[in-house]
Amino acid sequence: MLAICPSCGSSKERPMGSCPACGHRPVGEERYTAWLLSSSHLEEDELTAAAARIVAGQPLRPTPDQLARARAALNPVLEDRVEPPSPDQGLRPKAMALFLAVNLIFTPLFGFAAWWSWRTRRPQMARDALRVTLPVSALFGLAWLAMMWAQSAGRL
Repeated sequence: MLAICPSCGSSKERPMGSCPACGHRPVGEERYTAWLLSSSHLEEDELTAAAARIVAGQPLRPTPDQLARARAALNPVLEDRVEPPSPDQGLRPKAMALFLAVNLIFTPLFGFAAWWSWRTRRPQMARDALRVTLPVSALFGLAWLAMMWAQSAGRL
């Protein structure tokens, strides 16, 4: 595969790789333009013309159709087939009961880890996790304090 660097117009082996001449590596939306400047999209003479435009300082302005083609090539999952993210409905009652059991049987750290991982993506689930985990943590803390008190009083 042959590609042209969108920054300096030099040739490189891969569209997403670093340019050997200037070190530029496309990131983000520029990856679509980089793919358009490759042999996956253009013929060799078109690549030469594109490189000459970049060297001459002319800006690259891919059309919306070209960008859509690049997105489809780089992201093969079709937009209309991708399901929208499900709304954050929190933990269902069965899941809450299971969550409580895991917190009681193993450790409340499980609940805090779940809260931490869900806090930005699923805030309602994160709140539900804390609502179950905090009382269990308090219960474990009280049990620990009671055991320490009993041990210091010589009752254990």
